Amino acid sequence: NASKKLIGIDLAYGKWSPLNTPHWTAVFTGGKMENPFVVSDIVFDPDYTPEGLGEQFGYNFNDKHSLKLNLGQFVMDELAAKSEDPFLLGAQLRWEALWSPKLSTSLGLSSYLISGTENLTTANVPDVNRGNTRTASGALVNDFNPVVVDAAATYNLDSAPFYTGAFPIRVAGTYLHNPAAPRKNTAYEAGLTFGKAGKRHTWEVGYRYKTVEADSWYEELLDSDTGAFYQKAPTGGKSGYGPGTNLRGHWVRAAWSPYDALTFSATYYLFKLIDEVPARSDSQAQRVQVDATWKF
Repeated sequence: NASKKLIGIDLAYGKWSPLNTPHWTAVFTGGKMENPFVVSDIVFDPDYTPEGLGEQFGYNFNDKHSLKLNLGQFVMDELAAKSEDPFLLGAQLRWEALWSPKLSTSLGLSSYLISGTENLTTANVPDVNRGNTRTASGALVNDFNPVVVDAAATYNLDSAPFYTGAFPIRVAGTYLHNPAAPRKNTAYEAGLTFGKAGKRHTWEVGYRYKTVEADSWYEELLDSDTGAFYQKAPTGGKSGYGPGTNLRGHWVRAAWSPYDALTFSATYYLFKLIDEVPARSDSQAQRVQVDATWKF
């Protein structure tokens, strides 16, 4: 009918790499970009593609140890009637080490700040996730400037049944604390993964336990696949199934790659609300997600 067509943009950015030596690297990115921060999904959804500026600097001490600094300045919303648009600022320092052909580790420390939280109301931004403490009008009660620590260690076995190449075993954990909230301000996760799918004749099985308190972090930035059930609408929110914060539970994933270009996976989520709405109601939700990923 000759109607105008809407266009959805996933990524649209410019990248400049002015420095690339054996020891130093520097990359500047502007636009709608891939997330420059290396974090778990209790900090950012894996699909999160922020809009603004990102800077990444790296220093290689040698071929086994490196230090990386990731920075970001992102616009969260453009409000025509207000001068204080919400912004997200972040900084992350990471140390990656290869101790032997079989053992590698990583350690990260990051801090984030959201300005203009008073304008992140349910009327101004898409209200998809749930969990934060809000007023009756939908405004956030607390600010967000969390500190995040993450660590991981990977050990490679020489082989494993039905697996091609060295077989990695990875243990990892993340801890988040938001000092801007007086309570319900902590999140953490810990997990173990056997193998790594993605190459021909490889597979993986992983488990994680996660706890994300209500005001540990801004609800809309977290994994949108992890949620529980609100029997009654929370203040400033909606009833029914909802991802975000105020959650604890279990995450299990299995994947298999018969070819380099093809991976099958299944993920099981078992989560419930920390503070149930209404109190002592049944909030537990089970979810199975099955995917087939074809790379071309």
